[in-house]
Amino acid sequence: RITMALKLALLSLPLLTSGFNVEVGVHEQLNTLPSPWIGFGQEMWHYLDILPEWQQQSVLTTLKALGSYNLRVGGISADWVYYNMKMPCKPPSSPVPPPQLPTGYRDAPWWPTYERNLTSCEFVALLDIVRETNASLIFDLSELHGRNCHFNNTDDCAGYWHKDNVYAFLNYVNDKDLLRGAHFLGWELGNELTRSGHITIEQNIQDSLKLAQMIQDVWTDASTRPDTMGPSTDICDSTSQAYMTSTQKALNAFTYHSYPDKDDSTSSVDLLSPTWLRNNLLLNDAHANSHECLVQWNQGPRQAGVKLYLTETNSGYRGEIFPYFINGFWYMASLGQYARTGISMHSRWSIFGSGPFALVNQTGGAATDYFVALGFQELMGSRVYNTSTTDPRLLAYAHCNDDNRATAILLNPGNESSSVKFTSYTGEFDFYIYTPSQAGNLNSTLVSINGHTMLLAADGTPDLPRDSGKRTETGSVSMPEQSYGYVVTVDEHPACKA
Repeated sequence: RITMALKLALLSLPLLTSGFNVEVGVHEQLNTLPSPWIGFGQEMWHYLDILPEWQQQSVLTTLKALGSYNLRVGGISADWVYYNMKMPCKPPSSPVPPPQLPTGYRDAPWWPTYERNLTSCEFVALLDIVRETNASLIFDLSELHGRNCHFNNTDDCAGYWHKDNVYAFLNYVNDKDLLRGAHFLGWELGNELTRSGHITIEQNIQDSLKLAQMIQDVWTDASTRPDTMGPSTDICDSTSQAYMTSTQKALNAFTYHSYPDKDDSTSSVDLLSPTWLRNNLLLNDAHANSHECLVQWNQGPRQAGVKLYLTETNSGYRGEIFPYFINGFWYMASLGQYARTGISMHSRWSIFGSGPFALVNQTGGAATDYFVALGFQELMGSRVYNTSTTDPRLLAYAHCNDDNRATAILLNPGNESSSVKFTSYTGEFDFYIYTPSQAGNLNSTLVSINGHTMLLAADGTPDLPRDSGKRTETGSVSMPEQSYGYVVTVDEHPACKA
């Protein structure tokens, strides 16, 4: 059996190239992205474990460089928290490494078996991080408090949701005016509880409606009331349809998760396939059936003002390839495709820690995806346009800036270089081409932009993609084999002025 390490090693061998020409067409505008749109998630217990490291100024500096972004703190362990606002604040204990995923997707060891206290100091510290780094926060609340899940951790939690602890927590937050000055998007309830069998969709719906009523009772002024959202599902099917239909008058947003390459076992091949990248992130998502959530949302909840948030996503859920350059093919394509759909948030899992999911590592450094996110924030415009290519081997997703210049994500995952032009545009481009710092090594943990290796300084300050840009001398951009990046027209693009 070929291991993931061997597959990635094989991919680092030199490749023969011949090259192809392609034109990118920028057509009608589809929508405008809200600010912030890009986001990241964090496991609840892991946040508590690594809080001292997260508070380090170097980490805050690295995160602040992302600009305005969304942050969701939740995950499986969010349902195993007791909000103990009377518990004395104690010095944080030594950080605990995050648990490793078990061999089976829903094996019992991955689910906690006890509730962990969250103190007022720990919640206030999170809000301080949010303020310091210009984040907008979603906080995931426990839906399992009061239910007996200990006799069988994988399904059939007995009993009902005891909402008193959440209600007391919400009142405490409001009475102490803790949200003042923080960008607080809202409260989410539960995490992936129906597909796992922990509760039924009917229980999920009723619990969410109870939460919405509690939030109305606590924040009586609608102008300052945080949003209510859920169910943080990982499947789009009849259960998501039932949830949207039953809650659209009470909730502000529907939240779901997607890990399209599931257990990552074929990522070394899939993430280099233009066909897979184009067709399997949304339309043929093997994990969550994401396209169905979009269809259901567009059939009524969207018109009713309900937002759709993708609050957890990565290429897969094992994490073998997340820190590497190759994962950027998924991340770039996912950002480009979801921007076209009208959803209000794209949140990569996860933002900080010591595990393979982490965008920023607590021991120093950042995953290559960090510089993808940084480039998106710096370079991509907010107006999203329908985009076409004359060759399916190249993927392109175009936006427009406020000054009517076109900006585009380009991906060339194959083993041939390409020369890229824009239809109806003959001017120059500024380009930012991402390649592995070690040529051809797709499992590189370092990325280069136009040959410059992107790093974090000792104080957490990152090299900025915009400082590594180059300008073409002709009306085309050269994309090396197995590369991705951003291009920006120097002059106005006709489609952006239409």
